[in-house]
Amino acid sequence: MFAEGQIFGRCAKLALRCIGQPALERKSCHPLTDDLKFALRWMLDCLVHGPPREIKAVDDDALFLFVDGACEPCSDIAGGSVTSVGAVLVDSRGNGLFCFGTTLPEEVTRLWGGGRRTQLVFEAEILPYRLALECWSDALAGRFLLVFIDNDGARHSWVRGTAVAFCEEDDS
Repeated sequence: MFAEGQIFGRCAKLALRCIGQPALERKSCHPLTDDLKFALRWMLDCLVHGPPREIKAVDDDALFLFVDGACEPCSDIAGGSVTSVGAVLVDSRGNGLFCFGTTLPEEVTRLWGGGRRTQLVFEAEILPYRLALECWSDALAGRFLLVFIDNDGARHSWVRGTAVAFCEEDDS
């Protein structure tokens, strides 16, 4: 776990999950499955050949990313709410570099809600960070980035590298 957090970042999560799964399920590892063999070989290769993670103590070229999402009730809309996302990227001198903001199409929010949910603030808070990483990847490459997310669930999901899907209980 230490190596995963300090050297690989979150990319080793699947291999570690595969390696730890037999212990969590209290099952024997003998004989080793093909998936477990692959995960062990992958981890060994990363430990032996992977470069160490470089951490800079001071970085004048740090960037600051502010992201936000919202899901507000709206009686004028068929779905009953308006969902929007936005982000702003600022350099260490306070200069705005990039920004976006948009209202999401109803087709997207309908898929998110599965026809049962209209409050989609968690999804709206997750999306702008992903969009910013994708759209501004060239500007972010090799830079120290401090991200401001005002939703604890979204922040914890990004730190963990995963999120549990929300499912409402079916009363039928």
